[in-house]
Amino acid sequence: MKKVLFIVDNLGKGGAQSITCALANFLSRSSLVEVTVCALDNTNQNCHLEPSVELISLNIRHDFSYGKLWKRKTLTEAEQAMVEEKINNRNFTLIILGFHNGYYLYDYLGQKDKIWFWVHGEILEKRPFKNIWGQLRSYLRYERHKFYFKQLLNGKKIVIVSNHLEEAYKKILELSQFVTIPNGIELPENTKRFNSKKWDALFLGRLVNLKQVDHTIMAFYKAKVSGKLGILGDGPEILSLKSLVNKLNIQDRVDFLGWSNSPQDFICQSQCVVMSSSSEGSPISLLQALSLDVPIVSYNSSSSIALLFDNPTMNRYLVPKNDIETLALALKECVNHPYSIPKEVKSTIDIETMAKTFMNLIPD
Repeated sequence: MKKVLFIVDNLGKGGAQSITCALANFLSRSSLVEVTVCALDNTNQNCHLEPSVELISLNIRHDFSYGKLWKRKTLTEAEQAMVEEKINNRNFTLIILGFHNGYYLYDYLGQKDKIWFWVHGEILEKRPFKNIWGQLRSYLRYERHKFYFKQLLNGKKIVIVSNHLEEAYKKILELSQFVTIPNGIELPENTKRFNSKKWDALFLGRLVNLKQVDHTIMAFYKAKVSGKLGILGDGPEILSLKSLVNKLNIQDRVDFLGWSNSPQDFICQSQCVVMSSSSEGSPISLLQALSLDVPIVSYNSSSSIALLFDNPTMNRYLVPKNDIETLALALKECVNHPYSIPKEVKSTIDIETMAKTFMNLIPD
């Protein structure tokens, strides 16, 4: 019997939590695998775990379990005793340390030869600024974070979600071992849930600067399609995004839908799903759309995204990063002439492929 442990910050909102639970649920259906999910703090669980998955909550204090990665974190003696009792006193075949405060648990864990760090996306972020002082602050910030990043992960075994991130991080983490495993998703049997579409385009995800939701709004405005844009998510950018919608005078054509733990119905009622991030790993939102036979339009924000579009049917809908004009043209074309998802793409994103690759991390 193989025993797999996933350690995550929490089971709240977010792509990392969602994909961790989806993979844990899928693996737990095998009679040959026992799956445990351990949350640093689980006071606000949103993600579903099946009864076959064991759930452990360490109830570690908030300032360790949440917040920025770059603040060095240590456990109290009582918390160390909890880790010893609930994790170290047991034997696991594979331990996956999840994104991202869970990385700091490494120093307190035994069985270090079984541990892989799961890096879900861009950790080192370069923020664009127009003025020279902003550029200087961004550079110093990046260099400081790179130093902490190397301290934390150099020499470790790392699962990464895209080839471009692996190539970028190999230059910094010269002593680390990498395996690229793109995210996967369960393919539903029924994708025709609704007879009509409510939205011409849908954005889903966190409303944060990295996602550049304003680019999606501007592209929708410039595309001059007749229907509506749905924005499914929440976050600190929501007020500025609503202000932009008001400025463009398209309040009656943009629906802010809030957060949903079940985005499938929203996706199925959309002509297409749009992504305009400055950087991505292997975004779940695009996989969800493809699994439901809903076309996607996206910036070329990662090698994993580019791989999805690497076929004659979809390649015209992959847009150079930050090219809002071309994004608008692709969105309009997709709304007016939606394409069918190629079978080979559906096969690529199947969670079974992902699960097999994770299990291959276990030595024979």
